[in-house]
Amino acid sequence: MDGADLTDPGPVIYAITSTRPDIDTATRTSIASAQYEDLAVRKILDCLEYNTPILDDPSDEEVAWLFRHRKQLTRCPITSCLLVGQKIYVPRVLRREVLTEFHDNRNHHGAKRMTEQTTNLTWPSKATDISNW
Repeated sequence: MDGADLTDPGPVIYAITSTRPDIDTATRTSIASAQYEDLAVRKILDCLEYNTPILDDPSDEEVAWLFRHRKQLTRCPITSCLLVGQKIYVPRVLRREVLTEFHDNRNHHGAKRMTEQTTNLTWPSKATDISNW
């Protein structure tokens, strides 16, 4: 991927869902870019960047989930991609494409197989989203 690919989710989804267990730097950078586009997530990224307290926002399920996991939040030192533990946080804007790729484009794998194949990714309600897909 090159710099022009950063705004196109297609290459990002392909790289996330490839059979490789790791995700390359360009893909992590693209994910970080998508994360930063979400205003609520951007506030959390800024808190991590400037070492300020992360504030809870119960009105936003996403922020509330990230707040509960705040002690596990870090940023990739190379790409600034938000991590929850060792897992890459998938922003709202990319989830539909990730679910489509892991289910629809892979012979309709079941929930168990999709969960196994996405162990390096995380987001709120991931298990529910996979089950409902």
